[in-house]
Amino acid sequence: MRPPMRATLFSQASGDTKGLKQLIDHCHHFCLCYGMSLRDMSHVLVICDEIASNIVHHGYHGHKRPCLAVITLTMSMRDCFLRICFEDNAPPFNPLRHNPCKPANEKGGFGLSLVKAFVHRMHYYRDGGHNILTMIKRLDVLPVNGEKSVARS
Repeated sequence: MRPPMRATLFSQASGDTKGLKQLIDHCHHFCLCYGMSLRDMSHVLVICDEIASNIVHHGYHGHKRPCLAVITLTMSMRDCFLRICFEDNAPPFNPLRHNPCKPANEKGGFGLSLVKAFVHRMHYYRDGGHNILTMIKRLDVLPVNGEKSVARS
């Protein structure tokens, strides 16, 4: 019997397009390091890109002090479950209350629907001026690598 697989990523970036690219690069690196299937990796990248993009383009849009706009991404894997957590200090926004039904002529709103389709559980709360969104995704195949940890910032 194989020991349980454990892996962790911690990444903190500025709440702008440069920081967005950095977070997605770290997410991609994490997925590659732990041997995720292409299907799982593509789902995880969509999840991270959609959530981080929403934070940057909607949460921090017009932020008065952009130097204080920060996004923290933590990913941890145990066996075939991946926990993805985003934390930001943007104005409150609960994606669980988001209604994706928009008229056909309105742009946007589909990213969160994709995220909800790709994860098995989502939990949102606000704490100390921070939005905290945690998602659990069950992976199709258990990654083949042993216990690992990746810290990037």
